Amino acid sequence: MIRTLPRIAALLAGSALTAMSFPALAAPRALPGRIAVGNDVNRDPCVATRSWSYGKALLNEGDQPFVVTCRGSAEQRAWIDVAAEKPALAADACGAAQQATLDGIGPVTLRRCTDARLAGEAVVIETPRLRVSAMQGALAPALTALRALHNGDPVAQAVAVGPQLIASLAAAPRGQRPTAVAATGLDVSGAVAQGLQAIYAGRNVEASRLLNDAVALFATATPLQRAELRLNAGLADSNIREFGAADAHFAAAEALMAIEPPSPGRAGLTAQASAYRALHYNNQGKWQAVLDQLSVARASAAPLTDAATLAQINGGRGGDLQLGLDTDRLNQIVLLAQQHVARSTALLRLGRPVEAEQALRDAKVQGVDVVESALGSSDAAGRLNWLRARLERQRARIRYARGDIAGALASFGCALATMHAVALPAGGCLFTDNPARRGSALAGPAIADAELERTAILARQPGANRAAILAQYQQAVTTLASQSDGGFVASPLLAPYLRMLVEDAGRGDASAAERFFAALQTVREPGIARELATLQAQVGSGAEGGLVRERRELERRRGQLRYEIAGLSPDAPRLNDARGEAAAVSARLDDVNAQLARSGATAAVEDSAVTIAQLRAALKPGEAYWKLSPVGAQLFGTVVTTDGPVVYAVDGDAATVAELSDAVLKTARATAGEDGRVRIRPFATGASYDLFRRVAGAGIERLRAADAVIVDSGATLGALPAAVLVTAPVDTARTARVDYGTVPFLVRKAAVANALSPRSFLRVRTALAPSRAPDKLIGFGANALPPAPATPAVADTPVALAPACVMPYARWAEAMRFNAPIPIDEIRAGAAAIGDPGAPIVTGEGFTNAAIMADSEQGKLANYQVVHFATHGLPATPIPGMCETPLPPALLTSVEAPQPNIPNRSNGLLSYIDVARLRLDANLVILSACDTAASVSTEAGRLAGQDESAPTLDGLVRAFIVAQARAVMATYWSVPARQGTEQLIETFYKAGAASGMGKALREAQLAVLNRPATSHPYFWGAFFLVGDGAKTMLTPRALASR
Repeated sequence: MIRTLPRIAALLAGSALTAMSFPALAAPRALPGRIAVGNDVNRDPCVATRSWSYGKALLNEGDQPFVVTCRGSAEQRAWIDVAAEKPALAADACGAAQQATLDGIGPVTLRRCTDARLAGEAVVIETPRLRVSAMQGALAPALTALRALHNGDPVAQAVAVGPQLIASLAAAPRGQRPTAVAATGLDVSGAVAQGLQAIYAGRNVEASRLLNDAVALFATATPLQRAELRLNAGLADSNIREFGAADAHFAAAEALMAIEPPSPGRAGLTAQASAYRALHYNNQGKWQAVLDQLSVARASAAPLTDAATLAQINGGRGGDLQLGLDTDRLNQIVLLAQQHVARSTALLRLGRPVEAEQALRDAKVQGVDVVESALGSSDAAGRLNWLRARLERQRARIRYARGDIAGALASFGCALATMHAVALPAGGCLFTDNPARRGSALAGPAIADAELERTAILARQPGANRAAILAQYQQAVTTLASQSDGGFVASPLLAPYLRMLVEDAGRGDASAAERFFAALQTVREPGIARELATLQAQVGSGAEGGLVRERRELERRRGQLRYEIAGLSPDAPRLNDARGEAAAVSARLDDVNAQLARSGATAAVEDSAVTIAQLRAALKPGEAYWKLSPVGAQLFGTVVTTDGPVVYAVDGDAATVAELSDAVLKTARATAGEDGRVRIRPFATGASYDLFRRVAGAGIERLRAADAVIVDSGATLGALPAAVLVTAPVDTARTARVDYGTVPFLVRKAAVANALSPRSFLRVRTALAPSRAPDKLIGFGANALPPAPATPAVADTPVALAPACVMPYARWAEAMRFNAPIPIDEIRAGAAAIGDPGAPIVTGEGFTNAAIMADSEQGKLANYQVVHFATHGLPATPIPGMCETPLPPALLTSVEAPQPNIPNRSNGLLSYIDVARLRLDANLVILSACDTAASVSTEAGRLAGQDESAPTLDGLVRAFIVAQARAVMATYWSVPARQGTEQLIETFYKAGAASGMGKALREAQLAVLNRPATSHPYFWGAFFLVGDGAKTMLTPRALASR
């Protein structure tokens, strides 16, 4: 057996440029390095992958263990070890052994043992040569892998596991729970593979979430392993246009590589980092920077490019060379192909098509052809379809640039067939069709992006058939809408379709508005999409997670079958079988959706599209639903009332609107001078009206006439509340005297509430009944300041703030003490206003995140219709040097001081993930924080969450909605701690107890606005409501008793 030194690294590609891993190449007839082994108990598909670095030794291929992971998580579910290398199990780690005989395997020994690699109890099954150690939920796929390895059969035969197999096994001895092994190459590689599998399938947001989670999870890995994670997380963030986060990851990766001595591993990652920077520039459209960076990457690596070797491989002798090409070498070759594609893209955009075509040829000959020859017709070769599709799309662009429209469309046909993993069109494709290399279909977003690009070419042709173009655009939108998860963001290629629909709607085509609204709901901004994906993952980790992920697989297969059927002739032998399978897939998908629809937890993170008819039926007379969405550089809007919809394109590009919104926001908020005093600037009424006129567009009269406006603007307006928008021209001379009482703010005429999405609004309006909780209110506030450390040992005690984020207690306590606790006066005033002056208010040392989670688990929080938090919010906060990833958004609670030999239970952070797990039955959650003199220029100020409330609340508000709150009231900025604010809260409580919360908030805001001394938006504009503003704060007794 030839020893190789494979490094399971990422291979990047796509317009969202991506990566994947190859198994190590071995002698012919050896088992592949990756085997599909069926589903676990949650119906998640699982794979067994060879580990090349467990135990930190270079071993022969036949000695390496396999690890089983399942879709959606990098968590290890099982290990399969060979007899010569399997780690020893301590005598006191296992229960009593039993004997059994398994079909296809033979006699085995079974025990329950504690396995440190799995961080808990495992079922251990041994043959004379092999040993499986598996979590119980993954026992079936683990035994399937065992059977494949036992018999040397790369086609794994499923092993059925009945409950009687392990029912009588004695439990492993109870002891201290082991710590999971996280610092092995395979663990890191498994995490990378999970994220990158999502990238090249087009689920870029999911990839960003998975890889950023892995950065935190594997914080104790070696520097080079952490660097590899950082590089891939950076590319994932770049793919969803989170360019600042990507830059931070790349910088961290380079710093980690710099501390390591020279080695082949470091050299490979250095070349990879240079190439990824180029792909990052490609995502940003910095074409010359792409070429400059690729020159650096070319100089730092020399993959397989010599003519003699290429000729030898491409001439049919690849099998003779397989033993000489290890995984690391193959990774370099595929990375080279991606560099050539990026170079081709940049050259084409710079007007150099001849050079662009040569770069594309280089990508094929020096990259894909070499790897395919080396891998033959193995399953690994099938996993290159994302790269083949990328080359076909680039070829289409080059053909279009040269005026070859028919050739461009043919190349897009080749790309789409590759993405769907079906037979290629006859002739005209870069690659020949090979059923063994088709692999799996890519996810809907990647396919839809290609469909949109192809249709955009058609739309630009003189005399193009408008109906046919609209139909093709609609097909792409249908592909996007069929994805139930949040794993995609808006494509700029959607903008031409939306503009066409606006034109058709203006000519009286009623169906155009419906299609426009459906298309707009496929648009997700990166930050919101990733937040939604994180919350979906939390639901997906529960009992229904298997159904959630099975639905994704069914959606992908349904799309693949639809595409295949559309391309078959009426007499094709395959047609009936394909239709039959499509019907079965659709039936199963309907069944899965029906099961999930009965789940409150799953429905809370569901964000599928709703129709205008559904929305109109949910709206009350006088209400207007106002949706704004950025698509590329342009903004589009919809205003829906009970009378119908208005759709439009916003006047001005997204950047202009963002600048105008930011300018208005700066005058709405106060600033702190060097002397610590608060300064309030004149509010920009003229700019606010200009902003409203632009973003309201053709819906302006409906918004002016509405009694209530539900605003669904995402990040379009930034942290500017819609209530402070001015709806008509203003006499600026009058407002210059600091009396804004007569200014026609939107809140002057209408109650304003916010919605997270049309689906979310429909859920809180129609699917969530009013609370049946028996008690009115519970409050939390006035958190205790952490005590100073009593001893140096306590000062240095680490406090875990998040995964891979640990800070000495003394430093964390200092940051927390910088926060003045929020008084509970507002809670007391609110409780008295609703006739519950004795409502429980948890303060001081009792107000901890641990206590809140414990009360929730016991069902105590579900006893209250209103939950009021008076505390600061912490935005997503990076802490370089201590945290691998930013701290998540959180509410601040009390910190428990460390005690000797007692784990710290409360770190002072109730994160938005914690919030999503709460069990509430609340009509309203209130998040309020008063102003302090803190500055955000210091680390302590940033940790305190001062000033910038909007980033904090983006995650927290959605999390409370997931936790079954019907509405959440919060503030966009820190509000003044003075009588006006307390009066606003008291008025809101009084009015909201018996009337709609939206109307109550408007009444409270107007009470402050109508007083000249507090008429400036700073005093009243920060408050906003998310959810169903038509519901009352307290459920009428007749409803609550049902």
